[in-house]
Amino acid sequence: MPVVDVVKGGGNQNRSYSPLPEGRYDLQIQATAIGESKSGAPYLRAQCEVIESESGKYIGFKPSLFITLSEKMTWLLVMLLDAAGVAYEEVQTPSGTAVRFDTDDLVNCYLSAACTHSEYAGKVREQWGKYQPSGSDDRPAGETVQAQNTHAERPGDRPAPPRATPRG
Repeated sequence: MPVVDVVKGGGNQNRSYSPLPEGRYDLQIQATAIGESKSGAPYLRAQCEVIESESGKYIGFKPSLFITLSEKMTWLLVMLLDAAGVAYEEVQTPSGTAVRFDTDDLVNCYLSAACTHSEYAGKVREQWGKYQPSGSDDRPAGETVQAQNTHAERPGDRPAPPRATPRG
């Protein structure tokens, strides 16, 4: 097992969390996980990186998207999967119709998402939704934001977002 030294203390002890400003962001999903809330509800967590924003700021910030995996929130899950281009299928289970997908298919996909704010337990938190395919947002036609791009052939070109393919 590797040995790890973690330094105690440091400059971030008193740092408070500040949510990203409200607006639309293009995100790349970096990792996914299924978790369980304190109440026992399962959720999908998608760790993302901002690759483009309306303001041109916050590139490289790493927000997380959380979607409760419940019947009531299936519409939001499907919106995320469609925006990311991830294949899913509707299957019959003893509990009813379910959406089946592989969480690994979301990794490295791109999407656009709107960030709004809500208050919970006295703190402002990010609320993500209105998922769309990356590059399809509410900005006027012709208005673009320069994003840091390490995969394009020419400066300013944006790589084509990876798309999941249906299992066959």
